[in-house]
Amino acid sequence: MADLPNGSPESSLDRARCARVITQALQLPGGGELVTGSLRGIPGAAVVRRRFRPTSIDVQLADWRYQPEPSGGLVVAHVVDGGVVAENVMRPREAGAHVAMALSRHLDRLGPRILPDILAMLEGLEIAAD
Repeated sequence: MADLPNGSPESSLDRARCARVITQALQLPGGGELVTGSLRGIPGAAVVRRRFRPTSIDVQLADWRYQPEPSGGLVVAHVVDGGVVAENVMRPREAGAHVAMALSRHLDRLGPRILPDILAMLEGLEIAAD
């Protein structure tokens, strides 16, 4: 597993690295599915199956829901009180930065106990992108 920033589990997430790794993974064939599948393993992530698209799996972190896009990006929805208030298709670069932001907020809400899970996910995505 990758070393924790500053060697401490209390350290914050390196959002620049996180965005870079997720962007690289999204640029792979099937990258959207790879990233959303990886996000499923983060504690507190909610997995949502679509009724009319049973093969599509959405993942919600904090107030943001992510769905793989065939073009390699992600459909990003802002969810408030269970309802979608905005939805946008994001290309890999902007989606990577957005997921990094959501992971950072998710970490702030749930605390440092989930940081090793996030770092393990990033390590797995790095290996896939090599």
